[in-house]
Parts: sequence; structure tokens; C-alpha cells
Amino acid sequence: MAESKPCPFCGCSVIIKRRVYPNLSCSYAVDGWHDNGCLLQWLVIEPEDDDDNPLPPEEIAERWNRRQH
Repeated sequence: MAESKPCPFCGCSVIIKRRVYPNLSCSYAVDGWHDNGCLLQWLVIEPEDDDDNPLPPEEIAERWNRRQH
């Protein structure tokens, strides 16, 4: 998996996490240990494609790394 760029607001390391839900479905999310006051502090991003299907971790990392800030 591609390494993710740090948070554009606080510079913390960001990882792609696998999340499993009570119904046993799963998805991947962008998460990090953001500093107090960071705009992304309480945000977990679960990217989906145009059909609301979770993206694979490689695609999430690629999209995160080419984001505009």
C-alpha cells in the first residue's frame, strides 16, 4: 500500500484503517492523531465511489495523496 501524506493542517501522520461494523461489513477510512484545533481532528473520511461502494485502501491512499489543500 502507498504511504499516505501527512495531514495538511497539523502535519500528523495519517493512516488508512480497516473498519468493521456490527453487521460485519467493512470499509477503509483515513484517520490520524491530529493536534487540538486541527480541522480534521474529529473527522474520519470513508471515501466511496460513485455508486456508494467503499474504495480499496490503495485507491484511498492515492486520492488522499493527490488532494488539494
